[in-house]
Amino acid sequence: MNRLSTPVAAVLAALLLAGCSRREAPPPPPAFEATRSVLPVPAAVPPQVPVPAGEPPEADVVRLYTEEIDAVRAAGGLPLVVTATGTRITVMPTLHRAWKDDCRRVPQSAPGHWECSLTVKLALERVDPEGMARRRRTNEPSVQGARVFVRWDAAAGRWVRG
Repeated sequence: MNRLSTPVAAVLAALLLAGCSRREAPPPPPAFEATRSVLPVPAAVPPQVPVPAGEPPEADVVRLYTEEIDAVRAAGGLPLVVTATGTRITVMPTLHRAWKDDCRRVPQSAPGHWECSLTVKLALERVDPEGMARRRRTNEPSVQGARVFVRWDAAAGRWVRG
């Protein structure tokens, strides 16, 4: 039986291989057709100004804080609620002077991101809600602490809020 099974196995293997070789190869997958991009591709990348070494200068930090106060004034002031009485008032900040104390790098952020502390001389005027006419200032400017986040905008080449 061993002698007979070896030739039979060889014939079966030959038939199996012969049957496989007669098959045609499957057709290749369809070729990749490029599609047009939906978003416009910029022709050229604008030049990037590298991040300056060191912290932002005092003039830029004060300018950015002044822009922040100007945005609050343009929005109509700061709405506040007196917690003891629940009275709602609006105050308008007036910046008299500001100077930079120090700046610290924002942890785990890209280079050029800073958190700057300032000392500001600021007065808050109460705004009359009916006519939006300012009342006479009842308090003198006070010295306070402030903070502004500053980052380097490489495309514009300047320090911006953020």
